[in-house]
Amino acid sequence: MTQPQITREPFGNLPGGEAVDLYTLVNTRGAQARIINYGGILVSLRIPDDTGVLSEVVLGYSDLAGYLANTPYFGALVGRYANRIGDARFVLDNVEYRLAANDGANHLHGGVRGFDKALWRAAASLGAAGPVLDPDELARILGARKLRVPARLLRGGAALSYALRLQPSEPGWLDMALAVPVMDTTRARTELGWEPERSSADALLDLIEGMRHGAGLDTPPLEPGSAGPLRAREFASGVGARLDA
Repeated sequence: MTQPQITREPFGNLPGGEAVDLYTLVNTRGAQARIINYGGILVSLRIPDDTGVLSEVVLGYSDLAGYLANTPYFGALVGRYANRIGDARFVLDNVEYRLAANDGANHLHGGVRGFDKALWRAAASLGAAGPVLDPDELARILGARKLRVPARLLRGGAALSYALRLQPSEPGWLDMALAVPVMDTTRARTELGWEPERSSADALLDLIEGMRHGAGLDTPPLEPGSAGPLRAREFASGVGARLDA
């Protein structure tokens, strides 16, 4: 049985000169996944049979040029919305949003520049955390009491604070969070030989520590300087404003 590992190697450059990397992931049974940080594309997935012989099970290209051409989203992340949005528009909270039309009159897989065309920041790490934290464990870690709060009340608070520009995430993000399924890692452990290198509790504590020290990313919900009295910077910049179409 082999040791799990992740390696990185160059995979070419985008037209603007940005370097694209190829990450190769190998599990304890020898299965290999090769993923590039352009579009999060799964370039190759080789799975061993009963005798240990590896077989390729996905379609892909051997170089970056193939993925830069007009391809059918081979192995790529798609979004922000997967599939088509008719007439490239939708209504949320009585506000109509118009989108880029890249499939005739429709919006497909995130539009002209979706997740499949983003250059993602990646790190070679085996540091996934587990197991899933239940309410009792969360309360213990945070030194808090459990309190059942209706989802409708939470959404109302999120909608009001967003409308007042007190926080940058519209309530649809809360809807999505409440609908996210919890992933069971049992098969990853038993079939892929995966074991977490750190606990979910440690990962949560690291997140809290990062928030305490103002860590973040260059995006409104995660920008370190996005908080503050009445979000004065948003009033000045218009970030988070919604325009009726």
